[in-house]
Amino acid sequence: MIVIPMVSLLAGCAPTDTATWRTDTAGGGEAGDETEGEGEDEDEGVEYEKALWGALEGDEGWTGFYFYDADAGGDLCDIEYEAEWAVITDCPDCIEAWSITRGGSDVWVNVDGACEAEGWTGLEGTSFGIGYTEASLWADLGTGWVAIEVAEGKREEDFAYFAVMLEE
Repeated sequence: MIVIPMVSLLAGCAPTDTATWRTDTAGGGEAGDETEGEGEDEDEGVEYEKALWGALEGDEGWTGFYFYDADAGGDLCDIEYEAEWAVITDCPDCIEAWSITRGGSDVWVNVDGACEAEGWTGLEGTSFGIGYTEASLWADLGTGWVAIEVAEGKREEDFAYFAVMLEE
């Protein structure tokens, strides 16, 4: 079972509003509206050691995992899956939620079998849920919906992105 914590997502934003969020530590973070060209530099972000991420742009979607360890030389695993995002309604309090189903994969980095060791390969056809309330991001990784504490992301009308730090 993977447990992923994250807090403070899209505070008060309707699904078509532009919103960004970042939570660097459990219980803290930022959420709010930003206009185009304002706010933080896109290259600045939280460097998670292990993360589940997803992106939706128009009708195209992706999801994947990465594993970074500075002591072991940097990137150890970077795997990307094509993904179908379908709107769902089973997250009880979510403003918006999706079932994300993994399709074909590309392994960009796999040092010494790190992706296989994490169990992140061969997931084609599997699904998970992502959604948000006014106060937090929620995920269903097969054991029911749970609030998340550490993540970053963005939601616009035709675009969504999230990165969720996975616990060690």
